[in-house]
Amino acid sequence: MHARVSTYTGTSEKVAQLVEQLDQARPALNQLDGFQGAYVLVDRGSGNAMTITLWSSEQTAQASAESAKRLRSTAAEASGYTIQSVATYEVGLQLGKE
Repeated sequence: MHARVSTYTGTSEKVAQLVEQLDQARPALNQLDGFQGAYVLVDRGSGNAMTITLWSSEQTAQASAESAKRLRSTAAEASGYTIQSVATYEVGLQLGKE
């Protein structure tokens, strides 16, 4: 499994807008091959945010890069956010309650 991690900067007043815009990308994300899920992390005090999208393989993460870039950019622009960084990682370990 691979993860794409994107960081965003904006204002605390616009956090809800960013979350709404990213939620609107859900149907398009679900159509991308290998998409396994996503997390939207927000700091309501600072306005900073992060998304983590999960992909079944390095290949599906790479293949989705352009589509994901468009979705990310649309959500950021519509809510007044700036994308600070985007990086892809291999998931080395997944922890959870069993």
